Amino acid sequence: MKNLFSKGKIDPVILGIIGFFVLLLLGSLIFLFSSAKENKTVTYSKSDAERPKLQIEKTNIDLGRIKVADKKISVIKLKNVGSKPLQITNVFTSCDCTSAQLVINGQESPVFSMHENPTWVGELQPNAEATLKAIYEPYKMPVHGAVERTIYFKTNDPDKTDVQIQMKANVN
Repeated sequence: MKNLFSKGKIDPVILGIIGFFVLLLLGSLIFLFSSAKENKTVTYSKSDAERPKLQIEKTNIDLGRIKVADKKISVIKLKNVGSKPLQITNVFTSCDCTSAQLVINGQESPVFSMHENPTWVGELQPNAEATLKAIYEPYKMPVHGAVERTIYFKTNDPDKTDVQIQMKANVN
C-alpha cells in the first residue's frame, strides 16, 4: 500500500476525495436549512366551517391623471373575517412600474413587483387587519395615456384563492 504522506505531502487523489465529501456535506447543510425556512400554506375547502375569509376594501383603483415623474400610492385595507389564519402568498404585479407591499401587524413585507417571491407567506389572524400598498411609478416604464396595471396574490380563503387588484391611470 502506498504511503499517504510522502515527504509531508498528501496524495492528490485522497485530497480530492476529502474535498468532494466536504462539498457534499456543505451542500446538504445548505439544502436542509433552506428547506426548513420554506413556509407551508394551509388549505381549506368551501365546505369547512372553520376557515379564513378575506374581506378586501376594493379591487379597483383609479389614480386619475398623473405625470410620468409621479409616484402614486394607494392603500387598501384587508381583513380576515374568518375563524382561521389567512395566508397571503405569491404576490406579484403586471409590470415593473407597479409594486405592492403588505403591512401585517406593523411588519412590512418585501416590496413585490413583476417577479413573485414564492417563499414569502404573510399570515393574518382571525379578525386582524392588514394594509396593501399599491404603488405606481410610471417613470420606470414611461408611457403616456390610459394605463392599466394589476397586482396579483393568492390566499388560502377557498372563496378567494386568486385575487387581482386593478389599477388605472391617465399618464401625461
